[in-house]
Amino acid sequence: MTAEQLQAFCLTAKLKSLSKAAEALGSSQPAISRQLAALQNSMGEKLFERTPSGIELTAAGEALQPHACAVAQTLSQAKQFVGNYQKLQPLNLKIGLSHSLVTSHTLTLLERAEKLKQRYKTFSLDLIEGYGSHLVEQVLQRQLDAALVLEPAELPPLPLISQRIGEDSICLLLPTNHSLAQETMISLREIAAETLIVPTSLSVVHYRFMRYLERIQFKPKKLIEVSSPLAVKTVVMQGLGVGVSVRNYVDFEVESGLLKRLDLEASGFTLGILQIRHEFDTLEPAKQTALQTLLS
Repeated sequence: MTAEQLQAFCLTAKLKSLSKAAEALGSSQPAISRQLAALQNSMGEKLFERTPSGIELTAAGEALQPHACAVAQTLSQAKQFVGNYQKLQPLNLKIGLSHSLVTSHTLTLLERAEKLKQRYKTFSLDLIEGYGSHLVEQVLQRQLDAALVLEPAELPPLPLISQRIGEDSICLLLPTNHSLAQETMISLREIAAETLIVPTSLSVVHYRFMRYLERIQFKPKKLIEVSSPLAVKTVVMQGLGVGVSVRNYVDFEVESGLLKRLDLEASGFTLGILQIRHEFDTLEPAKQTALQTLLS
């Protein structure tokens, strides 16, 4: 017998309807039915009958009703107290974002944060940009509450939860006046004479792309490693080579006509977007609820 079962019974008895009780509790009718069945099993007696006019209590049900409703009222008051208490507490969340996901995910996270500001007296969100491997380690050490990263070479260590929430793919970037700018898809052989601009070796994009070059035994004329995905875009805009990036990271520049994006005629360039975190139930209740809202 649980407080939730007694609450479901109290409302069903008052409203004389399973569906109305489910609606009042924000639950489903099958869920309420299961709670009532479990309560009857623990009592060892039938508590109500279903009639054409609705739910009718048995003698055992009538005897239980005042006690059940007293528990239901206490449970409701306790939930209200906890909700109000949480709203008064200052709450800060720290979310890590891989460099290549900043442009595609920042706005969504900030919009959800605005909703949380209406729920809590003081709420703040810190977005920490970094490389995926570093962010995963910070989540593991609980320096970050969660992180969104491009799929790493190895799965994050236990006890972290890794949930795939989308995908992106590696692409090439060209200046708009490049001779190949009219193409939509090319092979690497077509740019054998070009200088390739790749992000730092700390990036999973660098790792996946270089592994591919090794597999097909392709050696570009010249390869320059720069500090970040942003540096790749900057160098390509200056006409110094062909860049290696991911599609969503360069949407703005492509749609604005600042860069040309080309897909590669090869498989294996799709990267999952992963949400990395600890189990929600290992967090304090207020942070657990806020994080679920932010990452939903």
